[in-house]
Amino acid sequence: MYIKDYLTSENALWMPLNLDTSKGYKVPIYDNLFDYMPKNNDFINLKPEEIKAKQIKLERYEYGAADCRELKHIDVDIKEQHLLNPNPILDKALEVVEKAKSKYPYFLSSSKNLPHFLFRGDTESLLDRLSTNYKIDNADEYN
Repeated sequence: MYIKDYLTSENALWMPLNLDTSKGYKVPIYDNLFDYMPKNNDFINLKPEEIKAKQIKLERYEYGAADCRELKHIDVDIKEQHLLNPNPILDKALEVVEKAKSKYPYFLSSSKNLPHFLFRGDTESLLDRLSTNYKIDNADEYN
């Protein structure tokens, strides 16, 4: 399932956009179709019908943005760590990521080309943004 189809099925807001990534970071590109410059707060400031109206002519766009206020977002960045410092714990983590990719919708990040998973969950976040770095002492216990 494409991530846009998953987001639509979950009634989550999303919109296509183009980014300039040539400088090593993401800069939104002005959208000539809608005479509009995408902003970080679009999902807060625009009405849902305005956002849904932008979900056309997708072939014009290379990237997309999703409203993650009601979705959980897992950003997987362990591949670089594994290349720098291979170990059994990261081997197991990469196996879990590959299994997740075969079962759950995801998209690849624009900068590192690594998976990002979006899903609904019933657990509330304690912070606006959770940055997690877990050390698993007994990786063999997790299958």
